[in-house]
Amino acid sequence: YLKVISPISQSPAEKAGMQAGDILTHLNGSEVKGLGGFNELLKKLEPGDKVELHWTRAGAEQKATVTAVAR
Repeated sequence: YLKVISPISQSPAEKAGMQAGDILTHLNGSEVKGLGGFNELLKKLEPGDKVELHWTRAGAEQKATVTAVAR
């Protein structure tokens, strides 16, 4: 899985509630386990894509649908 070091300020993920230390577990229903990092995850997205993110924080699942931004 991917550990969030620090969400980008004012990014869709931060606005959805993602915080430093959260563990990203799923992108659009698919596990992200085994990805080489966030850059590999970003290659799966196009600017403007709507994505559903699932993450955990202190053992509680969090979920949000966000719009990916241009990179």
